[in-house]
Amino acid sequence: MSGEDKLTIQLLGPPRVLWQGEEWHIKRRKSRMLLYFLAYQPNKKVVSRSDIILYFWGDQPEDKGKSHLRDLLSKLRKELPQSNMLLTNRELVWLNEESVSIDAIEFDALFRQLNLQILVPEDSPLSDMVFQKMIAAVNMWQASQFMYGINALGEDDLQNWIDEQNNDLRYKRLDLMTKLGRHFVFLGDYKEANKWFDQVIQDDEFYNFDHAKVFRLEVLFRMGQLPQATSYYKELKENYLPDDFGQYSRLFNDLCQDIEALG
Repeated sequence: MSGEDKLTIQLLGPPRVLWQGEEWHIKRRKSRMLLYFLAYQPNKKVVSRSDIILYFWGDQPEDKGKSHLRDLLSKLRKELPQSNMLLTNRELVWLNEESVSIDAIEFDALFRQLNLQILVPEDSPLSDMVFQKMIAAVNMWQASQFMYGINALGEDDLQNWIDEQNNDLRYKRLDLMTKLGRHFVFLGDYKEANKWFDQVIQDDEFYNFDHAKVFRLEVLFRMGQLPQATSYYKELKENYLPDDFGQYSRLFNDLCQDIEALG
C-alpha cells in the first residue's frame, strides 16, 4: 500500500491525522485520544482491552469501562476512512499496520538502528548514510514535544502515559541532535555544531544533556571566541562540579585550563 493510501498519524508535535494528503478530522475528542494511544505502542502491536479501560476509565467499575470501550471503538471505527484500519477481537485492540503510518513509530525504529555504537564513532564524523538518517529522524519532529498541546481528559494514568512517552522520545531526539553536533565538530564546522548544541541546551528541560554545554564551550574555544568562552566557562564552573559532566569531565577540565592560560 502506498503512503497516500495509508492513514498518516503524526504525534511528534501537535497531533495530526492525514488521509490521501489531506487533513482528516476525528470529531470526538476521546476518539482522537484513543487513536493516538493505539498509534504509539512501540514495544507491542496490540493493546489489551483491560489496559485501555485502565488508562481511560480507571476510576469506574469494570463493567462500565467495558461498555464505554465498546461504544468508543464503534464511534472511532465509523470516523476512520476505512473500517479495517481499526482491528479488534474479544481481548485485544490494534491498528492495522498495513493501512496506518505513524511518525513516532518510524522515529523510534530509526533511533534504534542509529543507536548501534558501530555506526556512531566517538572521535570521527558520521558516515554519509548515518548522517542522512539522523537528519531525517530529527526532521520528523514538528515541535519539541510528543503530542504537543494535548492533555489526558482528566485521567491521571493516561496523562502519566503521555508524559512517559514524551520524556523517552524527547531524550532520543536530543541524543541524535547531540551526535549531529559532534559530527560537525569533527568536520571542523564549529558554527554549525554550535547551532545544534544551542538547540539541545534550549530543549533539555530535565538536564539530561549537560554534556552538551561542555561541547558548546569547546566550540566557542575552537572558534577563537575567547571572551564568550571565558564567560561561559565561568558560568559552568559556578553551577557545576567537573564530575557532573561524567565521561566528559576531563574535556571540561582541559578546556578550563586552556581558557585560563589564554586569559
